[in-house]
Amino acid sequence: MPPVTRRRGRGRINPTSRNPPSSGNVGQTTTQVQQQIPVITRPVPTATITAEQLKDVTDKVTDRVLAQLNGANAQLPIFYSNNQDPFRVWIVGSSIVRNAFLHARKSNRGSNLDLERLGVSLWWQFKGGMKWSEVGRKVQCLLNFEDAPDLLIIHCGGNDIGDPAGSNCELRHNMFKTIQFLHNLLPSTRIIWSQILPRLRWRDEICHEALEKARIRTNSFIATIIIQAGGAYIRYPEIVELNTGMFSDDNVHLSDIGNEIFLYRIQQAICAFVTSDTFVSPPPGESGPWLNLI
Repeated sequence: MPPVTRRRGRGRINPTSRNPPSSGNVGQTTTQVQQQIPVITRPVPTATITAEQLKDVTDKVTDRVLAQLNGANAQLPIFYSNNQDPFRVWIVGSSIVRNAFLHARKSNRGSNLDLERLGVSLWWQFKGGMKWSEVGRKVQCLLNFEDAPDLLIIHCGGNDIGDPAGSNCELRHNMFKTIQFLHNLLPSTRIIWSQILPRLRWRDEICHEALEKARIRTNSFIATIIIQAGGAYIRYPEIVELNTGMFSDDNVHLSDIGNEIFLYRIQQAICAFVTSDTFVSPPPGESGPWLNLI
């Protein structure tokens, strides 16, 4: 198999842009990208089953999902580094990122997601309960310890949805200012937006449907900003409310299966962004074959 050419940026940090953005009133509007989120329908059960039967079915589905994911991992491209410097990727975010890192570290792929074949080096940085207002300063602090990355993956914002301390309109405006700040701070870094995941229950929620709409609008808004700045975004078409098995018992974080699929999509996206100019991974309309297991 011929070597895959990877993309790299040039230059490092722009020293003239060192102050994180401040909040303010919305001064402009941006065309929103209406994303197609696949709806997964399931037949309504007509008979009850015992807890033992349910556990047996769940275990069988889990085994089949993991087998599908392992097969997909084996098909990822191989890159021969020829002694080049590592392609540095930072993954910054909240407890979703923390749990994914811990899950990856225990798996056979390891915390680098088996991406040595692409000459990629991952650096996971996370904080439980992290909010969007902390993203700019977090990245700025990391630059004191490492050179600017080639890719910066940001997974944050879920803890801001429905926050009574601010409106969703203010959140989107602050996100826009932060992306501008990071784009100036890291001119040679490609910024990747990892979509805010759904939750079965949001913090302080009163109307679940309203908060879910706010999540979708926020993802759409930031995807537009990121693409305009030359970045890209990561979708998680399998992690939806109807697939309740993707979530842990707290209705917020991911289960083992959810973390497996989250990590697979991160791994797949990095492969795509390292080797091409694509701006979304996976492509719209793509979802895993493991969804048709039962």
